[in-house]
Amino acid sequence: MQIMCSVSIVYASRHGATRTVAQRIAVVLQETGETSVSIMELGTVDQRRLEGSDTIIVGGPVYAGRIVPEIPRFCESHRQLLLARPVGLFITCLHEGEKARSQLSMAYPQWLFAHACVHADLGGAVELGSLRIVDRFVMRRVARVRHDVDRIRMDAVRDFVSRLRACPDA
Repeated sequence: MQIMCSVSIVYASRHGATRTVAQRIAVVLQETGETSVSIMELGTVDQRRLEGSDTIIVGGPVYAGRIVPEIPRFCESHRQLLLARPVGLFITCLHEGEKARSQLSMAYPQWLFAHACVHADLGGAVELGSLRIVDRFVMRRVARVRHDVDRIRMDAVRDFVSRLRACPDA
């Protein structure tokens, strides 16, 4: 396992699950020896810190089969930087198996997905009580979620970090 000098985790989160996953990735990175890990929510990205990162992780939630639009916009506007660094990509979603893999493969621009040394579905979570009425209705009717769900997979988070650390030039 290599030590990556600095890692930036850039994410978007609507209701907090992706933030939780980003924080858990940071904890696992720190437990495995990384000393400089920055977590940045889109909209608060420190450009200087991002450009100084040796490795960049990008993550976002998938709703109704699509990643939130600010993630692809961020990727396109930072294309040169992302192509110059080892990159890890993740999504959060409530699906598992082939459905989650399909959503992951469609979430990011193809050029970035092909460049990334690791990509993963890390699960998801929903607290119905924290959702707006419209979102709660959609979750109940469309996604058939009737109660709070926590499907964040720590085993997948640890595996993601392990594979990221094994990336060439990471």
